[in-house]
Amino acid sequence: MNVTFHGAAREVTGSCHVLRVGESSVALDLGMFQGRRAEAQQKNLTLPFTPSELSAVILSHAHIDHSGRLPLLARHGFDRPVYATPATRDLCAIMLADSAHIQEKDAEFLAKRRREHAAPLYDQRDVARLMRKMISIPYDTPFDVAAGIRATFVEAGHILGSASVVLECREGNMSRRVVFSGDIGRWGLPIIRDPEPPQGRQMGLVEEPKTDEQGVEAGDVMALRREVPVRARAASRSAAPSRRSLPGWSGDACLRRRRRVAQQRHRAARRPDRKTL
Repeated sequence: MNVTFHGAAREVTGSCHVLRVGESSVALDLGMFQGRRAEAQQKNLTLPFTPSELSAVILSHAHIDHSGRLPLLARHGFDRPVYATPATRDLCAIMLADSAHIQEKDAEFLAKRRREHAAPLYDQRDVARLMRKMISIPYDTPFDVAAGIRATFVEAGHILGSASVVLECREGNMSRRVVFSGDIGRWGLPIIRDPEPPQGRQMGLVEEPKTDEQGVEAGDVMALRREVPVRARAASRSAAPSRRSLPGWSGDACLRRRRRVAQQRHRAARRPDRKTL
């Protein structure tokens, strides 16, 4: 058994790792590299393996830096299963179609201004082909991935549908329990369930949290999320990504809005009716 790291190694995007057990090869995530346009485009175009050598893909969650190159596999003729939780599959149907649309419009915008640009990595047809191969597996339900590899999704508490993946690997007389997780959430967050730490692992593959030296307390998350887009605009002099494109932020925004509406209704109900005074 061996694991090869093809992304999110010494950087925080482009998550992709390949687990090989005997004759089976399984990709764990296939995310998009993000950064400077030319550099990221070159990285994204180069697949680290031949798609036909993969037995399957296992997807931890729907964020584009973990799922964004999956339609490129479909464009190259990949016809094997892609396993994900039901919520991750639902989010991917929206987010990958949106990714294809953004790439198409970005190329059109640059072409109109006669600026150097690259063709989109994939289009809506590639997304549709991929979605037909994506299989939903509920949490805590073991399933066979390939010869010698059996997997189970457990709650990772990062975004809707996010999972840690428990991999039972067998090769000859040797067996090993490997746990992979793209991102793990915090306990006590609104909307998202708490993560469930897998038990009995012999090897763990987990990305390092993307926080600053001081870290962030759960109670400071709302304030941080208000501040980050402001920092991004000041640093880059361009518009920050829409919060609506980030599922975690969208959920928090909906919750805050519902709380404000409930508070306003409560205050209105407590005010005396002026007509009765």
